[in-house]
Amino acid sequence: MKIILIVLTLFGLNACKLEKPTQQVLHHHNMCEGLITFFLKTQNLEGYKLLKKQVASGFSKNYTYYYRFEKNIHSKLMPTRPNLNFQCYEKRDQTISIILLDGKNTFTILQMPKLDTQIIKKITAYQNP
Repeated sequence: MKIILIVLTLFGLNACKLEKPTQQVLHHHNMCEGLITFFLKTQNLEGYKLLKKQVASGFSKNYTYYYRFEKNIHSKLMPTRPNLNFQCYEKRDQTISIILLDGKNTFTILQMPKLDTQIIKKITAYQNP
C-alpha cells in the first residue's frame, strides 16, 4: 500500500514539473525581441522597453513595450503613445514577420526569411561548447 502511495505521489509530482522551453522557442523569442529592438533603434524610439510578452498561438507572440519616463525630461518630449504593441510570427514559408498593432490598424514593419539552423551554425563566430 505504501509503495502504491509513493508511486502515485511521484507521478503527481512529475505531472506538475514545468517544461523547459525548447531551443527553437528560445531562438524564436530572441529573434523577435532583436528585430523589434532593431526597429525601435532605427526609428529613434530607444526609450521604449519590453513590458511583457505572451504567446498568442504556436509561433505567434505578442510583445508590449512601454516608454520609460525619466524624471528630468520635460513633458513636451514625451511620446504620444506610452505603449507600443507588436506581434511576431513565423509563416509557413519560414519567414518571420513583425507587425505593429495600432488599434484596428496593423502595419507590417519587418519581414525576413528565417535562416536554416545549419547555416546559422556555420556563420556563428562564437559558440559555447
